[in-house]
Formats: sequence, structure tokens, C-alpha cells
Amino acid sequence: IADSLSSYFGSRPEVVGALESPLEFKTMVGRSGYEFRLNEIYRKAGVSWLTPAEIFQPHVGEAIARFVVRNHLGETDEDKDGDQDHLRICEIGGGNGTLAADVMDYVSRNNPRVYETMEYTVLDVSMSLCERQRERVARRGGDGHAQRFSSIA
Repeated sequence: IADSLSSYFGSRPEVVGALESPLEFKTMVGRSGYEFRLNEIYRKAGVSWLTPAEIFQPHVGEAIARFVVRNHLGETDEDKDGDQDHLRICEIGGGNGTLAADVMDYVSRNNPRVYETMEYTVLDVSMSLCERQRERVARRGGDGHAQRFSSIA
């Protein structure tokens, strides 16, 4: 399976699309407006698909981050010094790194104590996507995100 996935992702320069900015849903009229805008993006970019995290950024990442952090805080036992277990997130197939960046942005803004020690790892079959993920995460969150993020092919 890994060989076939590697050849798929290596067969074209752009398989997974990236948006330069979040979609403006309030400018779309119903489902037809949404579908028209997506088709326009696919046509212009020449990509096979956009991930849900890309299309609905930052909302998907923020929803996942809220869920993960709430569960993490509810399940970790603080030791006598008040320290928590590290939050470790592993994403399989990270696309452009949009989900990782959105999750890390949310945690850094809303739970800085959890963010201080969190680790976010992406496992991917594509070296080029791993590089893109590292670049996006570092661009969005600077050294703070870069120190907490790894992407492995």
C-alpha cells in the first residue's frame, strides 16, 4: 500500500490543494454557490482535492483541538507539583499541514500551559508533503510551533 500511495503522491506536483486564505462562506448563495466556488478552485489550481481542514479552516482544526484538549485535561492526572502529562497528537496523512497549524494555533491561544509541552507529529507517505507541512506550521506559528511539530515520511 505504501508503495502505491508514494507513487500516487509522487505522480503529480500538486495532488493536495492549498487555499491561500479561508473560504468566505457568507459570500456564497447556498450549496450551489459553495460547489461553484470549489469547482473554480479545483480548476484554477489543477489539484485533485482539498482536505476538509483546508476547506473549512480554521473551524475543523479548532473543533478538533477543543475536543482533544478537553479530553486531555479531563483524563490527565496532575502530579503533586501541578504538572500535567504532555499532550501528544499524531495525525496520519497531514496534507498541507493546515489541520496541524490550526490545532496548534488554537491550543497556543486558549491553553498555553498545554501548548508548552505538547507534541504534534504527522506521519505521511510523501516527502514533499512533509516538507510543506513543516513550512506551513513554522510560517503560522514561528519557532513555538516548529519546536513542537514533526513530520515523518
